[in-house]
Amino acid sequence: MLIPMLIIIILGINIKIIFAVFALTFFSLLAINFYILRILVVLAIFFFFKIIALQVSVLLVFPLMVAFVISFKNIDFPKIKNPVGKYFILYFLLTLPSLFNATVPLLNTIQLMNLIAFFLFINVIYYSTNNLKDLYKLLGIFLFFLVIDSLYIFWLGLSSGDRVFGYTKVYFVDLAGIGIIISLLMFLIKENQKYIYGIASASITIALLLTQTRNTWIVVVLTLLISLFYLYRNAHSISISKRKLLAFLFGAAILVIAMVVILKGYSSGIEDRVTDLSSTDTQSSNSRIYLPSNSIVSRFFIWDTAILGFLKHPFIGIGVYGFPYQSKEYYEIPEYLFDIYVKGLDPHHGYLGVLVETGLIGFSGLILFLISVIRNAYQNIKLSRSKDEISLSIVLFFSFVYIVISLNFTHAWFWGQNMMLFSLLIGLSTAHHKILSSK
Repeated sequence: MLIPMLIIIILGINIKIIFAVFALTFFSLLAINFYILRILVVLAIFFFFKIIALQVSVLLVFPLMVAFVISFKNIDFPKIKNPVGKYFILYFLLTLPSLFNATVPLLNTIQLMNLIAFFLFINVIYYSTNNLKDLYKLLGIFLFFLVIDSLYIFWLGLSSGDRVFGYTKVYFVDLAGIGIIISLLMFLIKENQKYIYGIASASITIALLLTQTRNTWIVVVLTLLISLFYLYRNAHSISISKRKLLAFLFGAAILVIAMVVILKGYSSGIEDRVTDLSSTDTQSSNSRIYLPSNSIVSRFFIWDTAILGFLKHPFIGIGVYGFPYQSKEYYEIPEYLFDIYVKGLDPHHGYLGVLVETGLIGFSGLILFLISVIRNAYQNIKLSRSKDEISLSIVLFFSFVYIVISLNFTHAWFWGQNMMLFSLLIGLSTAHHKILSSK
C-alpha cells in the first residue's frame, strides 16, 4: 500500500487526489496493522498538507494512538516510565499560563495539539519498540523516504536551475540536515552497509546544496565538526581509526567543494547564497524605498518585533504559538517592512520564539526538557556495548546536538513536520535507553 503513495509523490498528482488516497490508505491500515500505520506516520513527515492549521503528520498521531491502545492494552505503563516524559509534561504545563495573554485563544489552543501529538508519538515509539532491530528499521524508513525526496529535488534542481525544495517544501532542509548527520556517522562507525549509508549521505547532501539554504549548511557543518571531534577523542572506545577520521574530513571537504563547483553550472544561486550577506534591491523602478533581499538582514526585523513582545510580557509570554497572530501589536519598524518581513511569520529562532510566546516560565521548562533529552541520549552511549548499539546511540545523540544548534535559526522544531521528526528521534532514543537498561 505504500507503493501507490510513493508513485503519487513522484508523479506530482493533484493534492486532492493525494489526500483521498492518503485517507483511504490510512483507514485501511488502521484496521489492519498498528505497525504499518506507524510507518505511515513517518511517511507523513514528508507531506506538507494542513487541515485546520495542523499538518497531516500531526493529525495522524491521534488515530495511531487509538491503534496503539488496542494493540498494546496489556502493557503495564506505570512500571515502564519514559525517562523524559515528566520533563515534557512540566514544559507543557508551563506554557499554559501564556494563554491568558493570547488575543485569539482558540487558534493558540488548536496549535497546542502539536505539543500533545509530540508527546503521544514519543510514547508510542517508546512503548511499541522493544529491540534494536526495530529501532534501526524505523530509522531506515525515515532515511529511505528522505532519499526519495532528495532524488526528486535533484531532478527539479538540475532541470530548472532554480532554488527547489520538493514535496516537503522548505521543511526538507532540516530533515536533510538530520539525514546527513545520521547517514555520515553511520558510514563512519558501522562495520556493514557502508555503501548504503554512503549513497544516502551523498544524495541528501546534493539535494541540500540545491535548496540553497545557508543556515542549514552552517548547522550541518558545526554538528559534523563537533561529532568528528568527539569520535577522534573517543576513537579507541568506539574502535575507529583516527587516521580514517582525518582522511574522511579531508576527503569530505574536497567532495563538497567539487559538488558546489559542478552544481554551480546548473544552479548559480548556490554561489550567491554563500556570498550574499548584505545585498538590497528596490521595491519598484519608480520607488526610492530600498528593501533587503537577504534573509539574514530581513530576520532582524522579525527578531526586533519578537524582543519587543517579550519585553511587554517577560514572564508568561504573549501566548503559546501566538507570535504569527499577535506580532502586529508589538512592532516598531515601519509598517511596510512589517507587512513584508514579519506579518504572519514565526520568530525564525526557536529559543527566542519560546521566550516571546511563553515567557521565562515556559522557556525554563523547555531548557529542562532539552537537557533531559540530551542527557538520556548521552547515557545511551555510556550504556552501549556492541558496535550496533554504539552506532545508534551516537547518531541519535548528535541528531539532538543538531537540533539544539538549529534552534538558533528556526522555530519549526515545535510544530508540524520538523516536530514529528524530533518526536520520532526522542522516541527512538528513549526506547533505546529502555532496551540498554534492561540488559
